[in-house]
Formats: sequence, C-alpha cells, structure tokens
Amino acid sequence: MILLMLCSTVALCICAGYALLRWYWRLQEEEARNVYNLVERIIGMCVCLSMLIRTVCVSLCNPTSDTMVSGYNISNLCTFAADVLKSHYDDCQDNPDLKPYMAIPHVRDMLIPPKERY
Repeated sequence: MILLMLCSTVALCICAGYALLRWYWRLQEEEARNVYNLVERIIGMCVCLSMLIRTVCVSLCNPTSDTMVSGYNISNLCTFAADVLKSHYDDCQDNPDLKPYMAIPHVRDMLIPPKERY
C-alpha cells in the first residue's frame, strides 16, 4: 500500500513537473514571438522613416521641382501659351470669322505670379 502511494506520488510529481515545464516553454515561446513582432514593427518603422527622409531630402535638394511640370519650366510653358494665343489673335485680325480665345495679358496674369514675371 505504501509502495502504491509512493509510486502514485512520484507519478503525480512527474506529471506536475511536466505540466510546469510545458507552461514555462509556452511562456518562453510567447515572449520570443512578442520579441519577433517587436523587431518586425521596428524594421517596418525604420523603412517608412527612411522613405520619408528620402522624400524630404529629394524635395529639398530640388527647389525648382515645384516650378516644373513634367520636366518643363512653368514660365516657359506660360510664355509658349501666350505666344500661341498671340499668334491666334493675329490670325483673328486677318480673318474676321475666327474669334480670339482670351486676352493675352489675362492669361499671363493668371498663370505667372507678379514677382516671377520678367
């Protein structure tokens, strides 16, 4: 009888020890998973931050990029548009059937701010 109680106590201790080890291993696995998730988030934030810094640096290094449209300078495009309108207006003077599009000074005033006109 005592031997049976001793064997059952040992078996119970072994089962309890095994359950405690499984719980500890699960806890360690969860902590490792949390660390991996944290590392993934840090890497993602670093990538996003580097892309933002690159965008800001590119925009600061190219101060004329806001006055460029598809590689063309806005002032040159406005001058070209005004020249087209002027030539059309001159054609309208020769041919009364043609109607002028719009006044040339108005186009220039709408497209180019006063401080950038030459």
